[in-house]
Amino acid sequence: MVLKAGKILLLVDLGQGTCPLGSINAGSEHMQYKIIAFWQDRLLLETFKHGLALPCFSPNRTHLAETGEIAAFLQEKFGVKANVLQCVHDEGGMRVYSVSILESGLENDIYWASYHEAASLLSAKDAHFLNEWKSLQADRSVPWFSPDWREGMERWVRNKLRTERIDFQQIRSWERSVLFKIITGEENYYFKAVPKIFRHEVNVSTFLWEAGIKYIPAVIAADDSEGWLLIKEIQGELLGRAGKEQDWREALLALAGVQKLSVKEAGRLREAGIPVRPLASVVISGLRTAVESLLKDGTISDGQFSRLAESTSEANLICSMLQTPLVPLSLEHGDFFGGNVILEEGLPIIYDWSDSSLSHPFLSVTVFLNEAAELFSEEFADELLEAYLSCWAEWGLEEDLRKEYLNVQRIAPLFGLAVYQNEIFPFFQKNWDKNRIIQEYIQLWLDA
Repeated sequence: MVLKAGKILLLVDLGQGTCPLGSINAGSEHMQYKIIAFWQDRLLLETFKHGLALPCFSPNRTHLAETGEIAAFLQEKFGVKANVLQCVHDEGGMRVYSVSILESGLENDIYWASYHEAASLLSAKDAHFLNEWKSLQADRSVPWFSPDWREGMERWVRNKLRTERIDFQQIRSWERSVLFKIITGEENYYFKAVPKIFRHEVNVSTFLWEAGIKYIPAVIAADDSEGWLLIKEIQGELLGRAGKEQDWREALLALAGVQKLSVKEAGRLREAGIPVRPLASVVISGLRTAVESLLKDGTISDGQFSRLAESTSEANLICSMLQTPLVPLSLEHGDFFGGNVILEEGLPIIYDWSDSSLSHPFLSVTVFLNEAAELFSEEFADELLEAYLSCWAEWGLEEDLRKEYLNVQRIAPLFGLAVYQNEIFPFFQKNWDKNRIIQEYIQLWLDA
């Protein structure tokens, strides 16, 4: 569950479809991208009057995962078609990306060099970036960081769609996922691949679609062993951008319906590999380990560690009240907010189930209701909460359910902190967004 405090939503409009890329750091005027673009055993270098350099440009958008501007820059300036692999460096307004060249033209200002030749011709700074990239090449924990991976993906998609014209437009690539828009002569689709830690998203999406849930993207094909998901393009606007009060209400009630179905089907979801994370147990068993490791790796300060330690008694008290919750474990979305719901002909389509788990269902709505309060009013957010809690009336009185929600809302940042630090971050090598996520959780807990 990612709690987004003060987020800015980056939207990529592709035709009528909308692809959300999550929260970003504002202000791209001081950001520079350097590109390590390679073809077979050669590197593409840019020629200048005084020598050679890695290709470089200033992006308009700054989400680390977004690949569109990089591919467009290489196509326009050098006439090459590229597959963006990963960000290999992100510090001080400079990002460096590795890129595999798929097709090469004969444009001017291109100089091809071997790795060793390039290292001797480039500036010390660019040569350092080359060494950083070289050190990462042995890591194959993220399959799509390998230049050979795309060929197999395209073959799989073509086999599933069986149509003559297929164009692959890369949207993003980072440790958490890779995303392509699949453009055909008839309909468009999206292909998403996720790593092992999020592979349950494939099975959750497939299960919900096969169960007849109309509030999720249509699943065309899936391969849970690879973490591959092919879905039909969703046509519409993001709830967070265009939604009216009634749209927000319908989206929330749609989620409640999915969650209540998951109560009955919890056994099948467990078999599908979804993580099981009882809220109180996760915090009680994992918070101390998480906080100590965050202090050790320098993510939090001594002062933050002390304040978190001082607040342990409050956390324990809340957890004691949630040890035997009124409502059963159900499908917790993990990242339910206005940027993960698209309104397609008025119907709320909920997607991106990577962070989902079987946990306390109320965790899913804390950020959503905060957004509703900011966009509309506190009164409207309270109306939404009342409507949502009424969906759980068979498990308790409205007054008791509301008290339970307030306890869940309060402890949610510590739940997220423990899950990310103990389960998710250890899986990845770079964790570019770790500091932002952890600091948001700590701020939400300590400043409440």
